[in-house]
Amino acid sequence: MLVRRNNSNNFKKFLILFFILFSISIYFIVLKQNSNNKNINTEMQEKKDQIFNEKDKEKYIKEFEDGFTRKIDSVISKELSHLNGEVYLDYTGAGVYLQSLIKKSFENYQKSLYSNAHSRSPSSLKTENEIEQVRKQILSFFHTNSSEYSVIFTSGATSALKLVGESFPWKEESKFVYSRSNHNSVLGIRGYSIENGNGFAVIPDEELWDKRFKITSFIDKTFKDNQMKENQKFTQFKKKQKFTNLDDIEKFTKFTKFTQFTKLDENEETEIEGIPHLIAYPAESNFDGSKFDLNLINQIHSQSTKEHKFYVLLDAAAFVPTNELDLSKYPADFVTISFYKMFGFPTGIGALIVRNEVTSVMKKHFFGGGTVILSCCDYNFCIYNPKPSSKFEDGTINFLSIISLKYGLEMLSSFGINNINHHVWSLTRYLFQNLKNLKHDNNKPLVEIYGNHELNDPGKQGGIISFNLKNSLGEYIGYYQVQTDSAKEGIHLRTGCHCNPGGCNEALGITSEEIMEMADSKKSCSDNIDFINGKPFGVVRVSLGYFSTYEDIEYLLHFLKKNYLNSK
Repeated sequence: MLVRRNNSNNFKKFLILFFILFSISIYFIVLKQNSNNKNINTEMQEKKDQIFNEKDKEKYIKEFEDGFTRKIDSVISKELSHLNGEVYLDYTGAGVYLQSLIKKSFENYQKSLYSNAHSRSPSSLKTENEIEQVRKQILSFFHTNSSEYSVIFTSGATSALKLVGESFPWKEESKFVYSRSNHNSVLGIRGYSIENGNGFAVIPDEELWDKRFKITSFIDKTFKDNQMKENQKFTQFKKKQKFTNLDDIEKFTKFTKFTQFTKLDENEETEIEGIPHLIAYPAESNFDGSKFDLNLINQIHSQSTKEHKFYVLLDAAAFVPTNELDLSKYPADFVTISFYKMFGFPTGIGALIVRNEVTSVMKKHFFGGGTVILSCCDYNFCIYNPKPSSKFEDGTINFLSIISLKYGLEMLSSFGINNINHHVWSLTRYLFQNLKNLKHDNNKPLVEIYGNHELNDPGKQGGIISFNLKNSLGEYIGYYQVQTDSAKEGIHLRTGCHCNPGGCNEALGITSEEIMEMADSKKSCSDNIDFINGKPFGVVRVSLGYFSTYEDIEYLLHFLKKNYLNSK
């Protein structure tokens, strides 16, 4: 008995000693990691200090009237230590989150209980109330309110665009028309148009920039030239199978003839008079930062007739992080955004902001938990929730992340979106001017820049500079090489076509036939195949945001000079 007790005591002592040693080991590992991070931070800062001086910075601030630069200097040291002194130039990829956003969010989670909102429990009611406040905050940020618009939460801008395609009231003669410089997620909507409507057409960007642009004339010309069938011949989508006899129809309707979604009066989906058409364009191209006139929304709406109704889809994901969007002036029917692009945290949350008068014509084909008031298992019968957000938010939404959106919106509002816009434009302009002046000893340019930068107009160009590099012989340097080299130097940028094939291929002179020829060799959008028939297959993209700094720009310029100037 005594032996067992001694063994037990020895084992306990061993466990205690083990945990003490384990804790000490963890402590020193963390200490070493923090030390490494500090060393990296110090090393990067020393490099930056060697590259620029304070007088040059003051000169920049005075010339571009960028007082916001001074304001964020003090914030960066407290809020962005997780950058470890590295240079972040990928704000269109994702915004950089502030440490205070994380802290406020998790402090809120710790002190308040939130739960699934589809209940009447105290935690559910609290969650529902918080989410409704966030919806109002979002609408206010975009200068509108719940009497005009509804916020439907999604997992991001892509899922918001998918929802537009799924719910749009397509008719057999409906057209989907989009500008060339659109994201792949917008292009993806054409599958619904081919399946349920009359196909799609692409508007050249230069036509959209023409203030005389008429959507009616464009559609008439496009379909008269039979361009639609030419576009559709490459698609994998097939038309719906049609019933060939009465027996087929009878079999199909046997268990559905009582149903077709019986609804309450206030929840009824309105049948559109005339033919609905969907027109999509980005407020700002994510490829090169080119901006499109927001007044196109009003211009297109004004061309609607009794026979043809035009709905405008505005992809605002790349625009709203650094630009003011006033929906009271530019009432797009559908607006898609991603919040992580606006302020970095939380991820996995976007929204479809939709005009209330449009929600009544949106069609719902799938329903999940929370979207119906009543449903029947044996018959195709259900009553949808009459509230647009509740009707189209299938299942349990990401309520914890949604509640945290308020801190990001408050942050942007406190800095002022117009102050951010001027700051980003000033840095973009400064970078453009310096890139343009980078020349090899033989006077050949190092940088080939895309977009509307030459216009020197913040209404037509955003905070993105897309470019390719050329050596002293005038030959392109592969963007994959630039990506690799910049990563080694602690510079965060992005390369490729950025999911914008129309804008990318147009800028680089790549044809659709050349793209299709690459089907067998191209395995991913981030692989090392960066040339096609001697032409660049993408670009280097630098995108600026609220916490971009003068030092970031100088460091990038130093990197380009050091690695590529006078190269062969």
